[in-house]
Amino acid sequence: ATEAFAEAEALDPEYGPLFLERARCALRQRRTDAALDAAERALALDPRNPEVAATHVDALAAAGRQEAAERARTAAALYFGARSPSPPPSSSPLPSSHELADVDAALRVGELAHARRLGRALGLDLADLGARAAALGQLPLARDAASAVLGADPDSGTARLVLAVVADLTGDEDTLSSVMRPAPRTRGASPLARLLYAELLATHTTADAARAFIEPLPEAASADALTQAVRERVRLLLATTLPGPLPTRADPSPP
Repeated sequence: ATEAFAEAEALDPEYGPLFLERARCALRQRRTDAALDAAERALALDPRNPEVAATHVDALAAAGRQEAAERARTAAALYFGARSPSPPPSSSPLPSSHELADVDAALRVGELAHARRLGRALGLDLADLGARAAALGQLPLARDAASAVLGADPDSGTARLVLAVVADLTGDEDTLSSVMRPAPRTRGASPLARLLYAELLATHTTADAARAFIEPLPEAASADALTQAVRERVRLLLATTLPGPLPTRADPSPP
């Protein structure tokens, strides 16, 4: 776990779920000082997440700071009892095509740190960047991003689907087997990750299974040319394929 945390932090030192999972891990190991440090960092990065607030309370209590824990518990109860933990959708304007193109340009040349800075302002997390890197054919970058996310957040549907796609495209059968058995969780996975995984199913299962997984096709923002291109590729694949095994997919790069 320590190595996975270090890799995730190297890729994105401001990835909130990393510090939440680090705090939880430290609590399980009864390393109270480390747990509190990580919980406070997670709270600073993601103050509107009720799971972060609860973990912070637990870390304070484990460190013997009972009064502070009680104050934090009361504050969290008041805050989350009166407010929605997540901002309303209208508060986060959709990114423009130019902004997303800048992110993709950075990924194409392997500049994950720059893509992360650009993506953070657009609401794209490290798992989202991994999906975009995979769609662009930047497979090592996609693998590193997805692995780092899963090290911090094992429940990330987007990261798990991306890692499966990359493992398939690079012939990493061991990783592919471990990711696909049991079947990856798709709840909360991004539309792009789901579309890419549908192409993986196209080579390993049947047309019916691929259709059952992906249809109806997830919508893509009009400004997101990359996801639109992958969506159209999958739509054509499913529309022109009879029930039964699907043909091997082409290069992962969008047309």
